[in-house]
Amino acid sequence: MAHFRESQNQRAGTNIASSEEGWNMCESLHLKTSAMTLIGFLVLLLIAAICGGIGQSLAGYDLGGCLVSIIVGFIGAYLGMWLAHKMGLPEFFTISIEGKPFPIVWSVIGSAIFTLIVALIRRAVAGPQY
Repeated sequence: MAHFRESQNQRAGTNIASSEEGWNMCESLHLKTSAMTLIGFLVLLLIAAICGGIGQSLAGYDLGGCLVSIIVGFIGAYLGMWLAHKMGLPEFFTISIEGKPFPIVWSVIGSAIFTLIVALIRRAVAGPQY
C-alpha cells in the first residue's frame, strides 16, 4: 500500500514527506480541540450562572431562575466580549476551564446590559407595572 501511494505521489510530482507532515499537524490540532468533560461543562455552567445572576442584580431586574441566569451569563459573555473588541478594550479576569476561556468581568457587564435591554423591552410592551 505504501509503495502504491509513493508511486502515485511521484507521478503527481508531490513529496510524500510533506503530506505526512501535514497529516501529523492535523492530528495534533485535533488533539488540542478535544471535547470538554462533564465536570468541566458543569463548572462552566456554574460560572455562567453566577455571572448571569450578578449581572441581573446590577441591572436591578430579575429575568428568571437558575437556568435563565445560565443563559444570561453566556449571552452576557458574548455581548461583553463583542463590546470589548469594538471598543478596543482588553480581556479582564478570564478563567480557563479545560482550555476554554470564559471572560468573567465582560460576562457580568454584558449580562447587566442584556438584562437592561430585556427589561426595557418588557416594560415597553407590557406597560408599567404597579
